[in-house]
Order: sequence, then C-alpha cells, then structure tokens
Amino acid sequence: MDAFDNKLYAHTLEGVKNKSQWQTLREHALSTAHLASDYATSFGLAECGYWLGLIHDLGKSLPQFQQRLEDDRVKADHKHAGGLFLWDKLNNGTKPSHLAAQCLALCVISHHGGLVDCLNQLGEDNFINTIENKLYQANLKDSLENLQLDTELEDNIKKISGARSLVQDEIDFFFQNILQQAKKYWPTEDDKNKRKKLELFRIGLMTKMLFSCLIDADHTDTANFHDEERKNKNLPHLPKWDELRDMVERYLETLPQTSSVDIERKRISDKCIQASVCESGTYLLTVPTGGGKTLASMRFALHHAVNREPYIPFKRIIYVIPYTTIIEQNAQAIRKVFVSQLNEDVLNEMILESHSNVLPNEENRNNRVLAENWDAPIIFTTNVQFLEAFYGVGTRNARKLHNLANSIIIFDEAQTLPVRCLHLFCHAVNFLVEHCNCTAILCTATQPLLHEIPAEHGALWLSKNFQILPDKFRKDSADSLKRVTVIDECKPQGWRLEEVADKVSCIHKQGNSCIIILNTKADTRELYTILRKRHGEELTYHLSTAMCAAHRMDILSEVKTLLRNNQPVICVSTQLIEAGIDIDFDTGIRALAGIDSIAQAAGRINRNGKKPADSALYIQNISGENLKNLQDIAVAQVEAQKVLREFKENPNEFGNSLLSEAVMKRYFKFYIFNRKDEMTYKIKSDNLVNLLSSNVNAVGEYKRTHKNQPYPNILRQSFATAAREFKVINSDTQGIFVPYNDEARGLLNQLRNTKSSEFQRYLFRRLQRYTVNVYPYMLKKLTKIHALEPLCENSGILALYEIFYDSRFGVNINSTISPDMLIQ
Repeated sequence: MDAFDNKLYAHTLEGVKNKSQWQTLREHALSTAHLASDYATSFGLAECGYWLGLIHDLGKSLPQFQQRLEDDRVKADHKHAGGLFLWDKLNNGTKPSHLAAQCLALCVISHHGGLVDCLNQLGEDNFINTIENKLYQANLKDSLENLQLDTELEDNIKKISGARSLVQDEIDFFFQNILQQAKKYWPTEDDKNKRKKLELFRIGLMTKMLFSCLIDADHTDTANFHDEERKNKNLPHLPKWDELRDMVERYLETLPQTSSVDIERKRISDKCIQASVCESGTYLLTVPTGGGKTLASMRFALHHAVNREPYIPFKRIIYVIPYTTIIEQNAQAIRKVFVSQLNEDVLNEMILESHSNVLPNEENRNNRVLAENWDAPIIFTTNVQFLEAFYGVGTRNARKLHNLANSIIIFDEAQTLPVRCLHLFCHAVNFLVEHCNCTAILCTATQPLLHEIPAEHGALWLSKNFQILPDKFRKDSADSLKRVTVIDECKPQGWRLEEVADKVSCIHKQGNSCIIILNTKADTRELYTILRKRHGEELTYHLSTAMCAAHRMDILSEVKTLLRNNQPVICVSTQLIEAGIDIDFDTGIRALAGIDSIAQAAGRINRNGKKPADSALYIQNISGENLKNLQDIAVAQVEAQKVLREFKENPNEFGNSLLSEAVMKRYFKFYIFNRKDEMTYKIKSDNLVNLLSSNVNAVGEYKRTHKNQPYPNILRQSFATAAREFKVINSDTQGIFVPYNDEARGLLNQLRNTKSSEFQRYLFRRLQRYTVNVYPYMLKKLTKIHALEPLCENSGILALYEIFYDSRFGVNINSTISPDMLIQ
C-alpha cells in the first residue's frame, strides 16, 4: 500500500492499477450490510444481517491483506478477525448474548467455504480453538489499529458496537419462539431430551439462514462491483400477486369443459380456491393422477398470497419437483397461462427454471458471479436443490437458502424423496413454516405419510384441517377419475426382456399405444433396442435422464402428437415419465416398484378418460434386474409385494382397487416401519439428524477428553462434517451443457465469446434446459475420452462435444473424437 494512500480496499479489478477504480473496504462493508439486513428482514433478524455484512471482512484492513491486493504472493488471513470481533463484542455471559455471539461469529469465520464444525467427531472444540487462536487474535488487534485509516468505517463499527442489545434481542426473540414451538411438540419433563434435540436443530437452521444472507449479500455486492452492467441493469416491472391471480382466472375461462375429466379438474381447482383462505401452514393437496394439480396448486398459491398481502406479503411461489423433465413441463404450463398477457422480458424475469448444478463446488470469483440465487417471484426447482440449500456443502448451495423465507412452497410428488432424507426434509419444512413465514403444500396422488414417521427425529407437523380437499371430496374425485385397472402379472421366475417385448408386440398389433417404464437405464436401452428392431423407429421411442430436458420434451411432444392421432406408439422410459408428465397412452407395463410408483405410472394411461375404465397397467417383475445402486427401488419392491399379496387375499378391504388410498396407506405403513432406521441419514456409527442437533457422540468425546466437563457452548453441531456426508442421491452429479440443437449450439457459442458476467448469467438461465447431470464415474469417462470442453475460464463449467450426444440415447460414451475437432 502506498504511503500516501490512506484508503482501505476490499477488491481490485483485474489488470487495473488505478486504485480509484478499486472497491474500498467501506463501500463493500456498507453495501453488504444493507443487503444482508434486507435479506434477513424476511425472518426477523435484520440487525443481525447488518452486523454480519459490516464486520465480515474486517480482516481486510490488515496491512498484509492490503499488500496482497497488489501482490498475490503475500499471504493474509482475513476471515477470522471479524468472527473474533463479534464474539468479543456480543458475548457478555448471558445465554442470549452467548447464542448471538456464537451464531454471528460462526457465520463470519465460515464465509469462505461453508459453516465449519463447532465440535468435531473427535470431541475437539473447533469454535473455541479458533476464538482463542493467538495468531487470529493478533490479526484482530492489527485490523482494528489499521482501521483508523478509514475513520468513517471505524465510526460505523463503533456505532453498532454501542447497540449490541439490538442483535441480542433479535436472536433471543427468535430463540424464544423456537423454545415455544419445541415445548408445544414435547411438553413433558420426560420429553426434555427430544425437546432439546429439536431446539438445537432449529438453532442450527437459524444460523444457516443468517449465513445464507451473508453469503448472498457478499457475493452480490462483489459481482456488482466487477460488473457495472449487472449493477445498473434495469429490471422490468413485475406484476403483483393479485394481477397474476386475475390473469390465471381469465385464462381458465378460455379452457373447454367438454369431458367429464375437464369438469372434475375444474371442480378440484375451484375447491382449492375455497381452501386458500387458510392461515400459513403445512397442507396436503391429494389429487388423483390426471386431476390437474399444477394449475390447481397455482390457483391456491396465488389466492393464498393475495389473502395474506396486507400482513407479511409472500415474496415467492416455489415449485419443488422430483425430475427436471417435470420442471420443463410444469414451467411451460404456467408460462402458457401468462404468455398472452405478459411480454417475454417480464416472463423471463418472473419465472426461473433452476434445473441443474452446472457449477462445481470450488470457491472462486467466477463461480460466485455466475451462481443462481433463486431471486425470482416464481421458481421451479428440484428436490435435490431444495435439500442441498439446507444441507449441502460449500457456499454455492447456502446462498439460495434465505430466499425460501416468505414463500409458498409447493412440493410436487413428495413421495419421490429419498428415504434417508425424510427427517431432514421434515425439519426443513417445519422450520420454514413456523419461523420463516412460509406455507408448504405437499401435492401428489400418493401422499407418503410424512406426519407419521418417528416424531422424535423430525416428522412433518401438519396444520389443523390439513387436507385441502376433504375426505369425501377426494373419494368422489377418485371415483370420477377412475380410468385404469392395475393387473399384477409378477411370476416366480420373473420376466425376461424378450418376454416383455412379446407382450408389447401383442398390444401393438391390437392397435394400442403402450408405455413401458423400467427401473434401470440399461434395461430401458436394451428393451428399446429389441422393440426398435421389431417395429422400426417410426413409432418406437426411448426416454432417460441421459437426455437433456429439451430433448426429452421434444420426444414427448412427438409422442403426444402421434397419440392424439391414435397411432400405436411404443415408448420405453425410465421412471422419469411417471411422476407428473402429462401424457396419455392406451395401456402400459410397469416394472415392479413401490405402490406409489405403480400408481403414478397408472396416471400416464387413459389420462383424459377417452378409453374405457378397464384400460390396463400390467405389473411385471424383471428377471436379472441390476438394482445394486438403486436400493430404494429394491426395498420398495419387497414392500409392494406384501401389499399385492394382501390385495389378492382380500380385495374388498382395499376397495377392489390397487389405486385406492387404502392400498397406498398400507404400503407406506410397511415402508415406513421397515425403513425408519434409515430416515435419519445414517453415517457410520452416527446420523446427520444427530450431527445437526445434540451431536451426542461428539459431546461425549469432548467430556471424555475434558474430565467429564459439560460442553460450554450452545452450538455444538458438526456442520461441515454433515455437509460433506450429505448427498440427496447416492453420488454427486455435475450438470454439463449439451449441444442438442441449433439453439443450444448458438447459446454455447455466445458463452464461449462473452466476458460479461451478467450476459453469462443470462445464458446460464437459457441453457438450463440443455443440461444433463452426470455421475462422477461418467464424468471421469467423458474426460478420459476428451468429450468435454471447458467454458468460462476458471469456472469448471463444461460442455459436451457434439459427437458424444446421440439423438436416441442422449449422452453417449461409445463415440470417438479426432484431435482436430478439439481446435476451436
């Protein structure tokens, strides 16, 4: 730092030596403080957000850090000084002050990599060891001394230091609310350990929400500084909830009411409006497959949002969906409602489709600028991204979390959640509803009874009158929409794929269309290949997640056109087609799976009621099926067979239908009872629910190594350990862009040639539908055969070379590439 330069800086511009163009520490601190405060207002911790933003980069006032800005060979730790400052200023020995100090200090200490362990599995007190670290304490002292170079920033920090009670009071108010809710669920003295566990889990989630505010504010301000175009972007005026509600109602008036199915869908949708006057809470929308739940749930959400507007208005409506294919379809359905009433710019800003994680977890500035933070009024995302926002590793996942507050969240097909994530999911939803002003709706034909899983580890707490559609109404709707008969064809030796093909060929010869849903990609490819050889390509189709969403939608569009023309289409698919896809086959075959999957598959048959109600779905057990990496399906098969046997013995008990609510409840009772030990997300000798709450094993290790002294701090969670262990699916996946069509190729060319981070962000949104999620083993294979092209320098973003994308199967490693093709 020059001797005559009395300013402190936070960020430089690449290649710019003129310091007048650099961002000062004061500018960054104040801007981040205001942003974080604004974000945290959504859940009542605005003052905490302001403190976090103002103090988080206090260590950048270190002389070493100022030198580092001009010479990156200089080493300087800047993230710990702010944490130590907050601990010192906020902790005065009382429980509220201790909690406020630990919570805020932890956020700042962790802001370059994700929340760290307070207590690790060896019983080591990472938090206090950090606070008492002599080097960090010396750095704090030097930071405060050097802060005198910016008297205005120094004055701001002194000013808030004199108002520490505001932060302590905010945290205490939030904490008292946690205690009150926990006591409501676990009121007796015998329940105190369960109550304590719940309290600690929720304190941890409160900390994560504040951490999210800091990360998003920090990254947003940094991105704005590096890209003036982004900072000064003029956003179009977005319509209010009542305007959107009226647009939906106008659109619905244009829809025909010609068939019995159309009339029943309208009846369900109207009932949702009647229920929308309810208080914020957690509700079940149990709609038979084909009952029009996408528009029905949107009507509920918009009317519910308008009803609450005079109080604390909702900021977002968020659809959380199991598969990217359904994101594309449901987003199109909602876009269709508004497309004639809003211009394209407004639509693009209003509706965000968040398909995949195309950014790797590495922390760098490019990734921070490009990361998606769910800042849109209507969002379509996946179960994976919802859960990773709460429990995933690093800052990229955490950044999104605070934008869930003040939202109406619609969980579509909640029965598809992985079993090991169920308690974590319930904790997240309960926290959002009870502490972050949210309403949650679980919307499916096959409700998974999450309110009946073991409550001591976290069950879903439902609101009073939680069924949006009353019992009799649901039964009448199910009867009215009965269009399919499920036929159990399982046999002791199982069905070979050649035999399945024979069955399909018989159906085809009768002039009927057929959907075949199998459990594995390998079986899907093999059966498709057999059927294509028999019946040609014209009417034979394949679908799997090796294809990007746009590719799948094009295939589905072709198939739908043929079906409308009564062509005997054959479609072989993985389970991606069975949950929520709006398509209508004459008959179907489902490989043995859970009863919920069978019911969802039935929803793709005679969907619009144009065939007799005895249209068939055949259940077949596939011989030689490799479910080694699909344990959820393997276990679901076992439990389904129990129900199928019971149904054969006494069909009257189940209403003479394998699609009845009675069958579904019996299946989930079996499923929950036999898998309850898995639902806490087990790891080695512990589980993630424990790591993120009482952390009993780690506390035990601490006592053992500290002469049986009690652990002195409130937060004792192993946040970083839990995040490293957490995976929604069995293996991490990374999204890669694929050059599926001319639009994708054009967007990729623009991405190669632009340096604007704001334009890159725009292209990322446009490219969401051209991503495929690949597992590590596939990523390794694709890298080995030179199938991937790096994009956006130093970002880790990858695109597939065109030769490796197959028009029938999607990503295809069975191809070759010559060296000259790598030259751009």
